[in-house]
Amino acid sequence: MQSVRRQLDRLFAVHMAIAVVTGALCFLTPHSLMTPMLGDASSDTHLAHEFVRLYGALTLAQGWMVWRTRLVSDALIRRTFCQAYCICFLLQAVALLRAQIAAPESHSMLHWVNILLLGGLGCAYGYFLVFKTIKAFELPGMDKGLL
Repeated sequence: MQSVRRQLDRLFAVHMAIAVVTGALCFLTPHSLMTPMLGDASSDTHLAHEFVRLYGALTLAQGWMVWRTRLVSDALIRRTFCQAYCICFLLQAVALLRAQIAAPESHSMLHWVNILLLGGLGCAYGYFLVFKTIKAFELPGMDKGLL
């Protein structure tokens, strides 16, 4: 059971690394580099860039949160995080996939990378929810079960 716990901690660490890199890129990229991706230099691009920065801030905070979750010993909390991340990432992947199918000409290859990354993280968290027992969410040495 400890190996399963370590696998979940490894998933948390991978998630943290992805969140920090993407969050930092979204938050710190200057507007001059974002304009080609966002379209013409109208006021709409400034608004879109604000949303990208806000998303980056949330993603950075999520990276910190998932990193610290590795230290949580409560199985129910760890399982709840897995459920939330599974739902969140799969819904984001579906939303991006729908946008890609609806207007493929207005999306780049980066869009497919995001779809695959979000879908992969969602499926990875789903794997732990479907195929692993609640013991996988507990710290090694904990003998009491919550369910």
